[in-house]
Amino acid sequence: MEEGTKPDRVEDATLARHNLRRWGDLRNRLITAIIAMVVVGAFIYAGGTWWAGFVIIVSFAVLREWLRLIRHRQGFQYALWLTMGLLYIGLTGFLFVELRERPNGVITLYSIILGVIATDTFAYFVGRFAGGKKIAPKISPSKTWSGLFGGCLGAFVTTAIILFYVKENHKFYGVLEILNTFSLIGIFASSFLIGFLLATVAQAGDFFESWMKRIADVKDSGRLLPGHGGVFDRVDGLLSVTLIAGVAEFLSDMSSFVF
Repeated sequence: MEEGTKPDRVEDATLARHNLRRWGDLRNRLITAIIAMVVVGAFIYAGGTWWAGFVIIVSFAVLREWLRLIRHRQGFQYALWLTMGLLYIGLTGFLFVELRERPNGVITLYSIILGVIATDTFAYFVGRFAGGKKIAPKISPSKTWSGLFGGCLGAFVTTAIILFYVKENHKFYGVLEILNTFSLIGIFASSFLIGFLLATVAQAGDFFESWMKRIADVKDSGRLLPGHGGVFDRVDGLLSVTLIAGVAEFLSDMSSFVF
């Protein structure tokens, strides 16, 4: 009897240690995320030089980690990836500042950040609990189709709440100005499309950074944030969503100017 139960006790102890490590990792992730949300939210609200300075600091931190991920490249490839990084990070940083200065700028940035956080959070928990087929195991072994669906669900819920709030209390501007003419049912339907686009673009940014890490043979882009890895690890989806949102606003301005 004792010999038969010893492996079970060892297995139970191993499982307990594994669960403890997972809880510790999740706790660190939650604490870091809450602190980051408060800090970023405060800088967005302050706006002006405070927000611009914060964006510059974060952009340099991301660029530093970008350089770490491409350090193995040589010659023309290194120059090409360096140029891509400068353009990608620099343009997105500019758009962060530019979007803040627009009407409803605070709400716009809060919406983007909360939408990306909801996408990551729902994708993480749904993927963990539901499991299922991997999307691209060679690039990101932990990403599943169920997680992607969960991310879309999280983005939809967050987007719907924000759109209903703006509809009832403010006014839509820029690329979303047409929503001023929509009924509540139209706003609800629009939340599906916007939420899906937000979640898809955020996940694409996540996969892009995972691909860079896979090529560089590293687990995280850095070690600055406890439980989260580097700054690039945390803002990969945010960069891609902000880039698309900013370009959409620019195109909307151009169409208004032309027509």
